[in-house]
Amino acid sequence: MNITLEGIPLEKKPVLRQMLELYRYDFSEFDGSDLNSEGR
Repeated sequence: MNITLEGIPLEKKPVLRQMLELYRYDFSEFDGSDLNSEGR
């Protein structure tokens, strides 16, 4: 498996942040992490 990291333009930062939040949410049932009062 080859993994490539690529930079993103600054204007795409909110999109990446949302994707990471959804990723963390999906795995919260396995790692026991909690969401804060804002759902993050």
